[in-house]
Amino acid sequence: MGGVGAPRAFDTALAREIGFPNVSFGEDYAVALRFSRDYPIGRIYESLYLCRRWEDNTDAALPVEKQNQNDFYKDRLRSIEIQARRILQAKRRESAKAQDPLSPRVFSVFPDRNASALPQACRRLLSAQKKDWPALAEAYRNLDAVQERTLECGHYSVRRQFNPGRQISSGAAVDPASVRKRPCFLCLSSLPSEQKGLVYRNDYLILCNPAPIFDAHFTVASLEHRPQTIESAVPTLLALARGASPDFAVFYNGPAAGASAPDHLHFQMTPADKLPFLALLSSMPDFGRSAPMRVSRGFDRSIIVLESADEKALSDRFFRLLAAVGRILQTPSEPMLNVISVFTGRAWRLIIFLRGKHRPDAYFLNGADRVFVSPGTIDMAGCVITPLSRDFKRLDADAVKSIYREVS
Repeated sequence: MGGVGAPRAFDTALAREIGFPNVSFGEDYAVALRFSRDYPIGRIYESLYLCRRWEDNTDAALPVEKQNQNDFYKDRLRSIEIQARRILQAKRRESAKAQDPLSPRVFSVFPDRNASALPQACRRLLSAQKKDWPALAEAYRNLDAVQERTLECGHYSVRRQFNPGRQISSGAAVDPASVRKRPCFLCLSSLPSEQKGLVYRNDYLILCNPAPIFDAHFTVASLEHRPQTIESAVPTLLALARGASPDFAVFYNGPAAGASAPDHLHFQMTPADKLPFLALLSSMPDFGRSAPMRVSRGFDRSIIVLESADEKALSDRFFRLLAAVGRILQTPSEPMLNVISVFTGRAWRLIIFLRGKHRPDAYFLNGADRVFVSPGTIDMAGCVITPLSRDFKRLDADAVKSIYREVS
């Protein structure tokens, strides 16, 4: 725009603060541009004052050379103003990021306008993060070197996995004193700079797990820093399971049963077909209405399976179970447990592994006698993670069954 209209009126205090350029043409245009950087400006079509315009005081009939000089000056003013506003906008964006730590972490939002399915949205996140986050890309490349072997344990089988990338998680100090000393690695301020996530229903952030166990491994972290407890999070657990099915299973590690961040509420998602116990469960007869709950120690683990097509009924049954276990164990806090949630297409299933301890005694031994296995949900579901090669080679069926019995 060549001008802002004449005559013009300026607030005296602001005009003195900004100042007028010492030129014979365009000084009022320069000031109007500068005002508009910080204030809205506009035309007023009512008479505010009277003015006199002198004859020949116009630039409407200037020589072409003079007109070009004036236009060049105004172009220069506009260029200066554009550059100043770019700098200002950059500062405002940085300020907004500081005030809203979530914004720079958002890859996308679920549900989105395209009504994308949750598994597809998660896979898009994983694909993008592999490109933008070198450490994650390397972690997934390292999965190519992961070794697996199947152990036959009678009427069930277990898969051992040698995965050196899980050493930090398996060795995490989760006692209250250690947790208090370290920053929470699931809080937004502690995430790696490249890490972005999928905002899930405004309350959670689905993140790519930086130490994957399978070819797709996600952590679903609460946006609010609050303790790992399942009591208030069952609706989210069931909603995630339904949205992620049939591709993914959603699971919960109790604060004293495998959670490496017991101070921050979170779930995890992995491919459902990678958990051997789910395959075993699918081969068993359907529960039906006559058997909404099954209890078993026949797999060397204390397992309770709940099933219902009614979300509220399932939640109520789960809470009654927790209360009963708490009374039996005489514990005022959440019983030690791991929970897997899946949706079969017609009903939800909750697979609960009741725990007696977090880690086997051999975990705390020294030297060659130490067994560096720290069971969480994935281990209890039949995929035992061994970060050290020696444990991968020496753990046989009897050793795995012994660990299951000891921690259940």
